[in-house]
Amino acid sequence: MNHTKAVMYRRCSKWHPASSACMAKQQRFCQAAAERLGVDLVDGFEDNATGASVIDRPGLIGLLYQLEDDRDYECVVVADWQRLSANDGDRATLLARFAQAGVRVIAASDYADPSERAAAPVAGRQHRVKAR
Repeated sequence: MNHTKAVMYRRCSKWHPASSACMAKQQRFCQAAAERLGVDLVDGFEDNATGASVIDRPGLIGLLYQLEDDRDYECVVVADWQRLSANDGDRATLLARFAQAGVRVIAASDYADPSERAAAPVAGRQHRVKAR
């Protein structure tokens, strides 16, 4: 079976009292969605940042460089759209950059079954923009 190669991106607040638990929860959530969709998570990037601009997130910058250097990844999996950025403009710019690289973005929250939605690491509203 030929699986889609993907990379996971996680981001939690540096002020979150249980940042490592937050990261682990996002990882489990992304892995469950990836398994359901037949996506093979082969790498991952993370940031501990709150309200940081995209420029101030070394994990995200590393992911973008990796996608430019290695086109083997077909998609990026995030727990929810807010993990890319809480700012609509920054998120739209990132989605456009991923699309330009030929990489699809999958939000695990869009593919969760009802029991997983209750445990989803989602705060506030979700922005459902689909990159092609």
